[in-house]
Amino acid sequence: MAGRCGDGGHPDRGPRPAGVAAARRPGRRLRRRRPRRPTASRAVVAAAKHYIGTPYAWGGGDINGPSAGTYSSTGGGRVVGFDCSGLVLFAVYNATGVQLAHSAETQGKDSRGSVVPWDWDKMRAGDVVSFSEDGSGAAGSFGHVGIYLGNGQMIHAPRPGKSVEIVQLRGSRYYEPMAWSIRRYAKS
Repeated sequence: MAGRCGDGGHPDRGPRPAGVAAARRPGRRLRRRRPRRPTASRAVVAAAKHYIGTPYAWGGGDINGPSAGTYSSTGGGRVVGFDCSGLVLFAVYNATGVQLAHSAETQGKDSRGSVVPWDWDKMRAGDVVSFSEDGSGAAGSFGHVGIYLGNGQMIHAPRPGKSVEIVQLRGSRYYEPMAWSIRRYAKS
């Protein structure tokens, strides 16, 4: 039946002719939705997520994406992929233009990023999290890095034989005991 809900018409007058806009209700302003602009934080996450499933390659990855690593534990030629810091430097550079060193230690300490406390309520998607694997937080002990996604999750390139993946940080018996250094390179 013409003029019922969903066809844009009026119950008594039938469907609205093509090209005729609906009238506004008196007293209501017409709100136009702007397309959501990607923030730098979301762009860091999107750049990293694009490469989920890409193989780990020690020394692999640069500002252009995956590259041949310098070592392969798979017994054969060099693997094209990312190591943990290669994935982070690619994602941060492509979202912000900040070119980080290819080092988990340096990425977690670089002064171009603002320090973020290890507090789930203050951490934001796109934050770079560097881990002191011995738990000490001492210089030279930060050997792994990833990108915080929100909801207690991180994306990272874990180790030889694995691929870029998303893991749970919150409640992790592996990551939570480590010392963390968190930096925010994405300012939006």
